[in-house]
Amino acid sequence: MNSFIKNTLSFVLFSMVLIGYQNCGETGTFGSFTKTSERDSFRFPIKAEADYLGYMSCSGMQNSTGAGRGFFTFKIMSDSYSRGLGGIGLDTTFIEEVEYEKQKRPATFDLQDELYRALDENSKFDETYLQFSLATEEQPERVSRDTKTGIFYVDQMPQYEENRLDSSNMISALSKKTDDSALYNTPFGLSVDLRILSYDSLTKTVDNGVLVLGYSTDRGTVHSGEYNRSPSEYEGETMSGAYGRMFKFSHQYNRLDYLREYEAAAVNGYNEEKTGKNWDCKTLTIVRPTADDIENARVHPTLTPAGHPDPFGVTCLGSGEEFKPLISVANNFNLPRDRALNEILGTEWYVNPNMDCIIHQSYFENPESPVMGCYGGYATSTKVNYKQFGGGEEGELDANYATVCYANN
Repeated sequence: MNSFIKNTLSFVLFSMVLIGYQNCGETGTFGSFTKTSERDSFRFPIKAEADYLGYMSCSGMQNSTGAGRGFFTFKIMSDSYSRGLGGIGLDTTFIEEVEYEKQKRPATFDLQDELYRALDENSKFDETYLQFSLATEEQPERVSRDTKTGIFYVDQMPQYEENRLDSSNMISALSKKTDDSALYNTPFGLSVDLRILSYDSLTKTVDNGVLVLGYSTDRGTVHSGEYNRSPSEYEGETMSGAYGRMFKFSHQYNRLDYLREYEAAAVNGYNEEKTGKNWDCKTLTIVRPTADDIENARVHPTLTPAGHPDPFGVTCLGSGEEFKPLISVANNFNLPRDRALNEILGTEWYVNPNMDCIIHQSYFENPESPVMGCYGGYATSTKVNYKQFGGGEEGELDANYATVCYANN
């Protein structure tokens, strides 16, 4: 074989190897790695931080008795307008993993381009929706209620293609962030609505539950709402639970208390508590909208030293006081408490001066036919026991309460 033929064959073989190498390493939208590459092993890329969480103890509310806006069971919200702390952002470890790629090719590395690639090509992130659900501490990935039946719904984030977190608009916005702060002007608000349950069923469900701010998943024939996306599907046996955050709480006397936030994903069975994030909660009596109830309603019973409700709580209104629109009383928006009350409760409520009792605005618009809400279906002649939870006379209704919690970071 002469030298010309040898050189020609060598060139052809070299070209084939080079093209094959380029095709293996230059695939995908930006000519980067495919989803079977190292990038697909990166951390779940995003985190959702909440600022406010609310609970109402209303139960047995059928369509005929629960008419009117402003009622819910659980509600969670971020406030990326005024606080800039909550919302959707990138996970810190994910950013660090992407930045590590710079060591391999420092001359061509561009962080924003690489973040886009890593988001676009991460299978953990495919077809992801933010999801708020009630689950159990043992299985936070398993949603207690079928969210396709209207128990779960998304209120906000309509600017992102059906609220998908892996939409091109969201990926583009996230890739422009080079730290873990939340996207500005991208708040979320989600609710879990269990008001149709009986009092006993609601109490049992809430007593045995935890709240999970997680992400939807597609598991074969199981539709999205039944599960939160779990690291056990991607990370192996050392990790379990769900991507996102888990909220544990104490539920007693129709209110939430001792709210604590954890990583919902467990490493070797351990869920890390978010110790740098503290939650404070405020309980408000939901007053039935009648003149008699307004006169006699009391704040949520305090506990005696023996741990029992104190029957001598103060009345909601003192001499000369009246209920006013919530926003006119909780009007110090430098305080997370006032912002939380307005965001969680909305514009449908009036409040007393001390902000510990609320009444539906319909009473002041139409006092002859207000929205009874939590107390619908019962004659107004049936008294509501505001003095002592579960300790009233036979035939009295237990008072309902709203709990509004807010993060103090």
